[in-house]
Amino acid sequence: LTDAIPSGLNVVAVTGGSFNQDVMNLGTIGVAESKVIVVKALITSTGTITNTATVSAVNPVDLDASNNTSSVQTVVVAAPKADLAITGTGPAEAFKGNEVVYNFTVTNNGPDKAENISITNGLPAGVSLVSSTHNTITSLEVGATATFEVKVTMETLGSKQITSSVTGSIEDPNPANNTASV
Repeated sequence: LTDAIPSGLNVVAVTGGSFNQDVMNLGTIGVAESKVIVVKALITSTGTITNTATVSAVNPVDLDASNNTSSVQTVVVAAPKADLAITGTGPAEAFKGNEVVYNFTVTNNGPDKAENISITNGLPAGVSLVSSTHNTITSLEVGATATFEVKVTMETLGSKQITSSVTGSIEDPNPANNTASV
């Protein structure tokens, strides 16, 4: 068996034999028998990858060489990414015992749709949550924004900071903008 592993693949495992310079000796295969060779590889590039394997026999001579080669073509695309960003606004002052509303905006800067968005609100001591509408944001198209509201009660005096963080199920190439504090 000859199988020149194409560029864009790094072989990590082979079952059913081992390669020596792209050639594998399959030994004797009887009439109506078969051998299964599995080559597992990591994909290292995008584009079209074509893997071609060819089998040959020294003895006896193969009377039908037309079925001795097989090719598999795979189109590899880049994994999706979505740069989620969050910003927030809130009042500069609030009175103890009053309800205060903070608004946060989540933006998908792309390049792909953001899925399974999860938002976490962090509240400091002395602040209690009244309500939050963050659960309404579950996905965002590229360039889209969504706003949610966090309503809290200020229970104690002093400087308070509300923090919200956003994540999604696909890779975020810029996690530095995933948290906003107001």
